[in-house]
Amino acid sequence: ATSISGTIRGPHGSALTPGDTGRVMLTTKIDDFIEYYEETNWTVGQDGSAQYSIRNLNAATTYERFVPDNKNLSIMWWKDTPAQGSALPIPVSAKTPAQTLDMNLQLAGSISGKPIVPADSGCRYAVTAFDKDGNAVTPESSFNADDPFTLSQLAVGDYTLHFEFSKCGGVADMWWEAGNTRQSATPVHVTAGADTGGINPVAQLGAGVDVNITGPGGEPVVQ
Repeated sequence: ATSISGTIRGPHGSALTPGDTGRVMLTTKIDDFIEYYEETNWTVGQDGSAQYSIRNLNAATTYERFVPDNKNLSIMWWKDTPAQGSALPIPVSAKTPAQTLDMNLQLAGSISGKPIVPADSGCRYAVTAFDKDGNAVTPESSFNADDPFTLSQLAVGDYTLHFEFSKCGGVADMWWEAGNTRQSATPVHVTAGADTGGINPVAQLGAGVDVNITGPGGEPVVQ
């Protein structure tokens, strides 16, 4: 068994607000199909820093996520990345009985908007943000068609957004803006301490597909 511990500070090592709280969460991969999770809470002391420690870890590859409760700070994975898919793996083994991983949190920004969908459609939609490497940063957040969305606690950087619609009578899923794929989507830039608003995609009906069924030789099928 081993442990991971460290000190949490603010941007560039600055002091955090005493009394602020948050969590450190570990995601450990056993194989391609099994993961397990551990977490510990932290509180900022009078010196402007917080201490954390997670002990008795089994040997495996783990990923560490820092989740401040202060919405002005971004959610980050070790080391300095917004998504698990681009996070630095942390090897845990008996050869490394104790690891010290300090973290400087970053100021956060947000993205907001509201899809334009057919009136009284009863639609629901989900929004997922992806980082520049194509890794999902936010889980799919589901909203009613009449409700705006806000993706908060994002680190500074560029993100692509995918909108998935349900119960919309043929409205097609889409990328912002006017992109058919993530690679062709228009990135949305997030700035520290600011909201990037006006993300209001216009939902489009999906293209229909006509299918003709014939018998052998092209003869019409008799029902």
